[in-house]
Amino acid sequence: MLSSIPTPSNSAIGIGPLTVHYYALCIIVGVAAAIWLGNKRYRVLANNSEASIGVVADVAIYAVPAGIIGGRIYHVITSPAPYFGENGNPIDALKIYEGGLGIWGAISLGALAAWFAYRKRTIGLELPSFRLFLDALAPGILIAQAIGRIGNWFNGNLVLANCGAINLAEAKTKGGPEFCHLCVALLCGQICHRVATD
Repeated sequence: MLSSIPTPSNSAIGIGPLTVHYYALCIIVGVAAAIWLGNKRYRVLANNSEASIGVVADVAIYAVPAGIIGGRIYHVITSPAPYFGENGNPIDALKIYEGGLGIWGAISLGALAAWFAYRKRTIGLELPSFRLFLDALAPGILIAQAIGRIGNWFNGNLVLANCGAINLAEAKTKGGPEFCHLCVALLCGQICHRVATD
C-alpha cells in the first residue's frame, strides 16, 4: 500500500547566488493568499469603510514573522532530538529552510502579535472587534495551511500516516511524522469550500 508520495528530485531553485526553496515559496504564496482573502472578508465586515483599507496587511507585518518564529519554536520544542539530543546540533534549530514549523506555535504567537498590532492600528477607529478580525482571517489561514502542506512534499515530508487506511507503523519506520500533511491540505480545502459556500 502507498505510504508516501515520491518527493520531487529538486526542492530548490538557484537564482544567482541565492537558493530559493520551494517550501519557502509555498509559505509565501500561502501568506499572500491569506492576506488577500482576509482583507476581502474584513473589508466586508467593516462595510468597506475607508478606515479598513490596509488593516489586514498592516497587522500581517507583525503577525507573519511572529507566526514563523512561533512555528519554529513549537517545532524545536516538540522535536528536540535533532537539535539538542545525542548527535544533535543546536545551530540546526535556526535552519528553517530545511522545514519544521508547528502550526500551533505559528497560530499562537502569530495571533498574539496580531492582537497587539490590531489594537495599535485601530485606536480611535470604528472598526470590527478583534474577534471579528480573526473570523475574517480564518478561511485564509486554512488555505495558507493547505498550501504549506504542498511545501512539505518538496521537503520529502509528505507522509500518508494517520489517514485511517494507511499503516501508521509502516509510515513511522520510514521516518515520517505521525501526521498526514496531505490529509490536512485536503481537509483545509474542504473546510474553506464549505465556509465559502455557506
